[in-house]
Amino acid sequence: MNSAFVYAADVTNLKDFLTDINYRTYDISAAIVEGCADEKIPVPDIDAVRNVRPNFPPTLDVISPQNLTASVDAVFILSANDFADAVKQLIRAGISPRKIIPWHATEVEPLSFTLRDGTQLVCFEGLEFHVKNLRDKNFVDQTIFRLANQKQLRHKPLDELPKLLQQRYLSVMGRPLDLDAPKTFTEKLNWLKLYDLSPLKTRLADKVAVREFVAEKIGAQHLIPSLGVWDDFDAIDFDALPAQFVLKCNHGSGMNVIVADKNSLDMRAARERFAAWLATDYSATQFELHYGAIERKILAEKFIGAAESELDDYKIHCFNGAAKFIQVLGKTNPATGTRYHEVLNFDGKHLSPPPFARQNFFPTPPEGLKHLPEFKTCAEVLSKDFAYVRADFYFVDGRIFFGEMTFCHEAGFTPYDDFWTYARDLELGAQIELRS
Repeated sequence: MNSAFVYAADVTNLKDFLTDINYRTYDISAAIVEGCADEKIPVPDIDAVRNVRPNFPPTLDVISPQNLTASVDAVFILSANDFADAVKQLIRAGISPRKIIPWHATEVEPLSFTLRDGTQLVCFEGLEFHVKNLRDKNFVDQTIFRLANQKQLRHKPLDELPKLLQQRYLSVMGRPLDLDAPKTFTEKLNWLKLYDLSPLKTRLADKVAVREFVAEKIGAQHLIPSLGVWDDFDAIDFDALPAQFVLKCNHGSGMNVIVADKNSLDMRAARERFAAWLATDYSATQFELHYGAIERKILAEKFIGAAESELDDYKIHCFNGAAKFIQVLGKTNPATGTRYHEVLNFDGKHLSPPPFARQNFFPTPPEGLKHLPEFKTCAEVLSKDFAYVRADFYFVDGRIFFGEMTFCHEAGFTPYDDFWTYARDLELGAQIELRS
């Protein structure tokens, strides 16, 4: 359990903070109240607080800012007469900027500092980022957006989620989401997110736990060798890892760092990114509720690709246990600025028109397309019990390697354009048979 103080000009926000489920992992041991010292304050509505924090004491010790020590894991600023001065007091007391968390029930409020070399140090929610360029800034902005979404959704009762999901769908897709009689592909995926939950889905969305399932169903020869699993970036023994490897989080998508040369790895940047990813709850960002129970880990896998290229990604879309088509993504096409992309059936014929996006043909057919029957067999074995799942694989040195199982392609939000239209969404949706 992490330890924390709360800082406030008064205690009017104290109950709201103490009943905020986003911070129930913190042991709140004292309050810093401006102008007060050596007192105790009653906790407002102690019964409500104990619903979130069992055995919470009915009073909190009060300490003055001058008596503060840096022995806690975080200080939450609920309110302050002079916010900038409050931050300076905490820093003077030895509190790291990363540990200073301005609290708001539904917003993420970052602190920003300019370091001597011009780097921006951005801190929020106990995270710390050194922003040196536009790529860093975009990552921080993206993380703030995700965590703000998490805060808003994690405070909502489950019976409010359908309405909130409908609002999100309308804003992205430009059409209402019909959860009573879903017809399109994206509608049905969003229905499945809310109403087709199971421990098995959670297990298979977990990139660590799914490995045992894959080995049992299609054989361990299809698994990329694992090099270790850890709860935290700082627990990784990098000396024991080879010169090349891949680090990834087990509970989401796109949370990975490809290490082509261990000696050139920017450890601080990697640490900051994994801290952000481990703080991300996919069940409270895109309504993909099956991610919620995953115990978050960092996984290291053997490096299986050439350092100078992206691996071709073979995504097999399965409907009620039947593999219907394979979507192959490759390196970026310099002429278009987008990845090479082809969609085929298992007779090797290109779909015309393909779903989602236009074909962007490879200059040379991907090697894995010579093994379509094996891809199909693997995917159908893994997808047997699901209305829809996308099974992703790689093909390297003549072998098919499992990537992941995704139960909601693009989180069920594939915006319409002049190619991916409502009519095509409707046509693809007809292939998913929902079971009530």
